[in-house]
Amino acid sequence: MSAFSRLSPFIREYIYKNRWDELRPIQEEACKVIFDTDDHMILSSGTASGKTEAAFLPILTLLENDPPASVGVVYIAPMKALINDQFYRLTDLLEQSNIPLCHWHGDVPRSKKTKFLKNPQGVLQITPESLESMLINRVHDLVRIFGDLRFVVIDEMHAFMNAERGLQVLCQLARLRKYMNADFRRVGLSATLGDYELPAKWLSAGTSKSVSIPQINLDALQSDKNMQFHKEQKIRLSVEHFPEETVDDQSLSFDEVALCNYSATEYMYKHTLNKKAILFANSRCRTDPMMVAVRHHAERNNTPDIYHVHHGAISPTLRELAEHDIKNSDSPVVIGATVTMELGVDIGQLERVFQVGPPISVASFVQRLGRTGRRGEPPEMWFVHCEYKINPNASSLEQIPWYLLKIIATIQLYVEERWIEPPNILNHSMSMLFHQTMSIVAAAGELSLHSLVDTVLGLPVFCNIDKNDLHYFIDELIKMEHLQVMEQGGLIIGLEGEKIINSFDFYGVFPTEEEWIVMHGSEKIGHLEVPPHAGEEFTLAGYNWIVSGVDYKRMTIFAKRMPKKMHTRWYGDRAPAHDRVIQRMKQVLAEQVEYPYLGDKALERLRQARKIALQNGHTQHNIFNIQKEQIGILPWVGHRNYRTLRNIISHYMREDGAALQIGGHSPFYMTFKSKNRSTAAILEEIKKVFDNGVNPYNFCYEEKIRSEKKHYEYKVPKYDRYVPNVLLKRQLIEDYIDISYIKAHVNEWSI
Repeated sequence: MSAFSRLSPFIREYIYKNRWDELRPIQEEACKVIFDTDDHMILSSGTASGKTEAAFLPILTLLENDPPASVGVVYIAPMKALINDQFYRLTDLLEQSNIPLCHWHGDVPRSKKTKFLKNPQGVLQITPESLESMLINRVHDLVRIFGDLRFVVIDEMHAFMNAERGLQVLCQLARLRKYMNADFRRVGLSATLGDYELPAKWLSAGTSKSVSIPQINLDALQSDKNMQFHKEQKIRLSVEHFPEETVDDQSLSFDEVALCNYSATEYMYKHTLNKKAILFANSRCRTDPMMVAVRHHAERNNTPDIYHVHHGAISPTLRELAEHDIKNSDSPVVIGATVTMELGVDIGQLERVFQVGPPISVASFVQRLGRTGRRGEPPEMWFVHCEYKINPNASSLEQIPWYLLKIIATIQLYVEERWIEPPNILNHSMSMLFHQTMSIVAAAGELSLHSLVDTVLGLPVFCNIDKNDLHYFIDELIKMEHLQVMEQGGLIIGLEGEKIINSFDFYGVFPTEEEWIVMHGSEKIGHLEVPPHAGEEFTLAGYNWIVSGVDYKRMTIFAKRMPKKMHTRWYGDRAPAHDRVIQRMKQVLAEQVEYPYLGDKALERLRQARKIALQNGHTQHNIFNIQKEQIGILPWVGHRNYRTLRNIISHYMREDGAALQIGGHSPFYMTFKSKNRSTAAILEEIKKVFDNGVNPYNFCYEEKIRSEKKHYEYKVPKYDRYVPNVLLKRQLIEDYIDISYIKAHVNEWSI
């Protein structure tokens, strides 16, 4: 039988109504896995390739044919916006069925949740935070809600695997299992997976089922115009460079000239006129000023204000307005966005994407590029690289445009090799250990020490945690009054622990700051993490504001629009870089290829960089003299290994009896002073350090471990502050430090 003929009548009717000519290849293959095996499944293909339907068409058919006695499918997504988008899509699909659909997150009205709880059936769409709340607060309802659960669909699976939220999801699935009649199947959806070994291991963690990964052959790809990024497909790319400059325009006031950004934002403005486009930046602090500047160009040219901002600090109303307009408007719409628009929310026919600076990762590049290129059009992405004016006395290392090289390396790794960063899955997350320990006790009410230890260590994400370490950790939680020992020896949540778990914020495992609500009259604009003072200026939602008042008790900021133009600079990027990206940057600097997507100024800047590198031997040598008594090192490793190498050199090497003071630009190069040693002697000394044996317990100092973890992660895990330093140190060493890799790399260095 064909896959189509095996689908439920209501699904076939939906397909007819939407005038599908045929099922896409990925949908055909997914039906085979769901119908003919008992495996978990990973569906990995480009944006708009039909992954969601590929998963749900056969799953809903099975639910229709054999209705479960509880919720049959749980759909987990990383963002409320994605859940809302998929809710409307599935509502249309399920219109002619008997399968209920409920979405559940913080913005869903309580009345709808109450209705669902009275008769939990069908499909439940939920965030990890809301699911955590259920596991704690609705223990006695879990069998009724999930007892006959058949499938869990995890959307944007790659976004979970690289974050502690992914560990949380795995813990939740393991905890749900004890309420089930039978083990449910897991389906992971993603547009950006490279190698499948780690994703398959992650998805099946704690289960005995195999993972099927449908492989779509090249002929099928070529026949499917919506499949993204196979090797024969064309993509449109452009990279342009904007040096810092003084804008020669007498009509501009000094305040209107955003240093170095003026030409860049004018460029973006001109190339998004009459288009639907997204302008991506990697952080909120870059997105808002960028959109202020682009909107300023529209004002100067008397063109319509078609601009929105979309990121986590914008009010839900404004975010939903941006999503609605770009999807449904017949007129041009431009959105300035962060990662919130990177994931799979349906935004219709997008014509162009801009990226300011390098993307967060190769995976992020693929996601953002995949926002375009639908209905048979090639995907299209334009990069804007801004750079400080170079000091003529700067060293050769400071004259290299590192972020331009990173942009090119990111593009080339995917265009040439289809390489994407492998997931970084933590095996010793102490922050998650705290969270799940507290969550398990809170859900149970009271638990014996033996039961708590067995339950925690039974979760697959903690299989590498030493039992003695967990006992020590629990003892520390008791001392801090996060846990309390009852007379009969049972453990309950302590007084300090109640303050933590009774907060709605406890359900999430990502770091959050205090939110100061920003109001413009009666309209909520968004929130800030740090409250400005009255009269202070700030940028939010693509506008400049001035604070007219602050209600400290209610944590509310009152603001009004400010016509004055504020200075903005966007240089650099704190996004962590994989070793492979840094090594490809070296190749970009060494090879003579002139990439066809480089604009004139970007190409000229690359030529300058290659000339500087050639003159100074930067691609041939790893250690060299920069200036008098100044040594430079080009390690060509990613940010984590860079940090480890820096710590090793600083700890084991001395100058005049003191530790070396190392400067530089992570992860591109490092510098230090040395009066009497040659580069050959320094290289020999570094290699000798590794030959003598490097012990990370010697250079990871417990009193500095929290700040050190921040350097390795570029963030502070939410619950690290409750974890003893000795355990944080062990996590850092086990999860982030790879001495053998660095030693092998150093042994290949030359001078």
